[in-house]
Amino acid sequence: MGSEQRSSDAGILGVSLARESRPQEDSLDVPLGIITLTLPLADIKLSDLRNLIVDEIPSVPTPFAFITREGWPINSSQELSLCVERVVSCGRTLRILRSYPNPKVGVIAAGKPAGFIFIDLSSPLSCLRDAITQQLSSLLQQSFQFVDANNWPVTAQQESQLNVYDVLHQSVVRIFPLGCSAAIDEGDSGTSSSDLPGLPPACKRLKASLPKQLMFQSHKDLDRSQSTTSNGKQLLLSYVRAEAAQHALLLKEELNLLGYSVFLDVHEIKLGTDWQDALNFAVRNCEVFIPLITPRYGETQWTNREVKLADVLSKFILPVNFLNQWPPNCLAIQLATTQFVPWNSNPASPLLSPSDLYAMDRDQARSVAQKLADRLFSESMQTIASVSPGSTSSLTKKSSMLRSCPLILPSDLSQLSQHREGIPMVLICLHPKQQHYGEKLQALLCDYEVCLSTNLFEQDSDSDNCLFSQESIVDIEQCDAFHGTLLAGTQSLVRFQTKADEAGVVIFIISEDFLKSKTCRQQVFYCEHRKCVIPVRAEDFCMPGWMSMLIGTGTFEDIRAAGFDAAFTSRIKRAFSCDENAHSAKMEADLSAKVHRLKTQLPKQIFVYIAGSTTFYGSRTKELCQNIGRDLARLNNIHIVTGGFYGVGLTVSKSFHAENEKKENGFVYHVLPERDDQDRTRCSQQNPDKTFQKVPFGKTVFAGDCVRERENIVSRAFDICMLIEGGPGAAHEAEQFAWNGNTVIPIMSTGGAASGKFNVPGQIFERPLGVKAEYWQMLSNEDASSDLVSRSVVSIVETVRDRLQMDSPSVEPAKMHSYFSQTFSSASQHDTGPFTSVRRPPRKRGSLSRDATLLF
Repeated sequence: MGSEQRSSDAGILGVSLARESRPQEDSLDVPLGIITLTLPLADIKLSDLRNLIVDEIPSVPTPFAFITREGWPINSSQELSLCVERVVSCGRTLRILRSYPNPKVGVIAAGKPAGFIFIDLSSPLSCLRDAITQQLSSLLQQSFQFVDANNWPVTAQQESQLNVYDVLHQSVVRIFPLGCSAAIDEGDSGTSSSDLPGLPPACKRLKASLPKQLMFQSHKDLDRSQSTTSNGKQLLLSYVRAEAAQHALLLKEELNLLGYSVFLDVHEIKLGTDWQDALNFAVRNCEVFIPLITPRYGETQWTNREVKLADVLSKFILPVNFLNQWPPNCLAIQLATTQFVPWNSNPASPLLSPSDLYAMDRDQARSVAQKLADRLFSESMQTIASVSPGSTSSLTKKSSMLRSCPLILPSDLSQLSQHREGIPMVLICLHPKQQHYGEKLQALLCDYEVCLSTNLFEQDSDSDNCLFSQESIVDIEQCDAFHGTLLAGTQSLVRFQTKADEAGVVIFIISEDFLKSKTCRQQVFYCEHRKCVIPVRAEDFCMPGWMSMLIGTGTFEDIRAAGFDAAFTSRIKRAFSCDENAHSAKMEADLSAKVHRLKTQLPKQIFVYIAGSTTFYGSRTKELCQNIGRDLARLNNIHIVTGGFYGVGLTVSKSFHAENEKKENGFVYHVLPERDDQDRTRCSQQNPDKTFQKVPFGKTVFAGDCVRERENIVSRAFDICMLIEGGPGAAHEAEQFAWNGNTVIPIMSTGGAASGKFNVPGQIFERPLGVKAEYWQMLSNEDASSDLVSRSVVSIVETVRDRLQMDSPSVEPAKMHSYFSQTFSSASQHDTGPFTSVRRPPRKRGSLSRDATLLF
């Protein structure tokens, strides 16, 4: 019987290659092949099998070592005494492991695999440090510290007393940026340690505080010196206040708990400080720029400029996305190749549902903060400048060096405003139907290198091939290859970005087709403010609000006009001589100074600016205005401000003033321009010399050199605009309020601009965060009584006022959280979403007719 058993041991024996990081788990082995045996396993020594394995399995790695069933390595002297029977598995498989002159040790840097090294395990830690620095030099170029097998940090003084064994976690050593402290996170629900190579399933995941100084660079930094970051915050949160103020607050608190210093405007910018200067300083001195991408992000002046400035200064941009697609339409070119962290990780949840924005979920903010920290930890251990151009690093921007940027930049970055070497470049953005106009301008610009945008896009100009749906968001978050995939789908946008960055001047050939094209709109959003832009009118068109907000309405060259060729080429020369940029910068500085001067003349309170028609067209509009003024006077901490013209503004303010004479609860202010060359006598008390008289009641303040400039000033100075009826002037005011990220309350049932006419931007009809749907819907109800509409208006103003007061840095966080939780929970009980757009119902008799002419 024994002889039969021994002979049965002969025959086929499998050979498998064990996984180096998990030699104890044979389920992870790689099958290499089989060998044939003529002797029983008990009669064969391991040393006798080496040549047989090499001869019969050509793919076997050499040199190799045998390992036991449990994964323990066997040295060459032990092979002489051990028989095959002692180490073969029950499945008749012999396991081997690739061997090296020195053991192979994995390196986990800040919780992420960084590579491996070869080192004698008895070596002191100083040798281990040298090996990591030398063998992983392309990845690790900053100071770090070890943690021992107990997850305790090892100081520099202790390293001389320890060797590699003391910091080995099975076959892995762990390091963290210098200044971090590591602790076991018992409750972390994120990636477990078992997901990382070389760590046994029983190990807890390390959670580390953040380095004092994040070390990030981008490809752009290779071509210019990096500005200093003294007195700056590591992270800057950029957001639309009306949509994500509370989210930004929660996220800042959670990031602070993780060890980051975070810039949040309401906490950092003191009263009396120039807002634009403070934000410019903050963006310049932060290391990572985190925009909260809500529906209006990039479509307001401040967020639009902040994200562009961050891009120009080569800041790492790591967005938090609230949308169900990527990239956002208005930032599609800039963010097309940028990865993001989704706010809502549940793809089944609808976009911006009450659970997303109304319910302020601290657990969700904590989860997002941890995802941001994980991403930044991983990147902080790498020198991005050494990564090859084909790298998929999520925080590396793939674009050419930006030149000819008219943004006001620090002196040490002044080269960004200089033109490229060689022939200057002009980029012409146009719709394919205006290709012949593009070729005409190209012929005129024979002294320049000219690029037509139509030559950069392979598909139709209205293609949405760059957008990813909500279903793709989870895949994007989890897939390491996302960045390369996204690049492959957005090559046209990347080509445009490269040319736009290099161009000295950008020309828009504007037509109806251009204005309707989503791709052309993306081009305008990308180039505006970062380039000197020259708009050219190709045909008559109706200017949409988004376009006039970006480039204005008074600087067009008409390609059909006599003498166009000479005027156009002259303007191009002025643009390249920097005269155009200097003029724009001076106008912006003058406007900011006038806004500041106006605000210093007014109390630091919340104002409701009244915009609308100067003549009543609706049969009940006057009564409604009187009721609104009367009811607003019952609110505390609210002042009324008007443009000083007849009609809606004076009626609301007069009623408010009469009511407040009894209570002394609020005040009325009128902001008039110093003068205006147009005849405004039909709508105001204008003097023969074109100046304006003071309004008989309230306080009159003068600001701006004309009505148009006054409209731009008030839109920056005040937080709330109420729109009742209104013509082109009122529409422009509402447009500017929206562009500056302020709240517009349109009384839609009154018609005119308030109902969507005169190209007023559609975003003003989106219900503000926290406002109850029943009140917002009442604004469009033509059958509701004036009293009912007025009470709804007051409730909306009260909600917006309270939210603005909660944004103040003087408010305690606990009080702020309580307010937002109660208000938004109540507002969302019967809502389908916070940004519901309410459209005006069909017009009834007595409302404003389509062809009515409004004075403004």
